[in-house]
Amino acid sequence: MGDFSAFKTDDENKAKLEKTLHDVEYKNETRISLFWGLILYSVTLFIVGLRVNSIIGILLCLLIFGVECAEYFYRISKLTILETKEKVIEYAISEYRNIVFITVELIELAVFIYLFIVLLSNL
Repeated sequence: MGDFSAFKTDDENKAKLEKTLHDVEYKNETRISLFWGLILYSVTLFIVGLRVNSIIGILLCLLIFGVECAEYFYRISKLTILETKEKVIEYAISEYRNIVFITVELIELAVFIYLFIVLLSNL
């Protein structure tokens, strides 16, 4: 969602996904990218949690990490069920406009803004 896919047309999203997903290894590529995203997210949240020095900040970091893990496992389970590249693309396009995912991303953004302000005030 980092490229504002919710604001693009379905045709634009489909063209991007068809170009991005290779025919043979699209499931493995998607799993690997989700895994590395989760790892990088975890390291970042750990560093932020150490620097914030407040129980609320640390709890927010843990909450975001839990949400990211749930999101990761949900997407992996969906990816396992879907059999063809076309179904994966169809699912991804529907996910871009899913109100739950959009709400979760907005909450994560609000938490990161709060943590950024707390980090700046600790400097």
